[in-house]
Amino acid sequence: MTSRTILAVAALLFAISASAFTPRTGHWYNPAEDGTGYNIDIQDGAIVVTVYSYKANGDAQWYIATGAMTGGQKSFTGTLSKIKNGACISCPYVKPITDGNDGTITINFLTEVSATVTKPGGFVSNIKPLNFGFGDPPTGLLGQWVFVYDIISTFADRYTFTTIAAGTANGNGLAVDLTKAAGCELQTIGTLAGKVVCAHQ
Repeated sequence: MTSRTILAVAALLFAISASAFTPRTGHWYNPAEDGTGYNIDIQDGAIVVTVYSYKANGDAQWYIATGAMTGGQKSFTGTLSKIKNGACISCPYVKPITDGNDGTITINFLTEVSATVTKPGGFVSNIKPLNFGFGDPPTGLLGQWVFVYDIISTFADRYTFTTIAAGTANGNGLAVDLTKAAGCELQTIGTLAGKVVCAHQ
């Protein structure tokens, strides 16, 4: 069973602030644009974005854009550098070279798991992380979670969410630990939309 860790700041009810969040790293995509993706990695306010795309003739083309994030680490604009002349998958290594660029990319993160991408030409796409292992909430919240609390002193508690219960008015269904009377839910509307809110007795 998978174990995951969350940092919480209150014992009875906790949620990440609607104004302070860190975008999830990993593979992002638009479900309506199959075959194109964005690999996003963020470390200490710096971002690396690898874009999997195509040339006008249909040949594959990938780009890399790097730099500092802005807007409280919610936005990024960078140059889409083109890379070419690297080694084929079954060939000895050859160092690739940069072959100019095709303009800029802007990513505005709306929540930890949603963003808009503005590509050259003004094309805008809505992207989200690819949940290839956990799945989408509420089933994606099932499993073991370790909550780390920082309230005067630091301590932790472990929960095992095994059951899906009816959702609240603002969410899409609760993942519940029946033994410890705890639950977590993705908020889909309201001021905490896009956040996972958890509570326990």
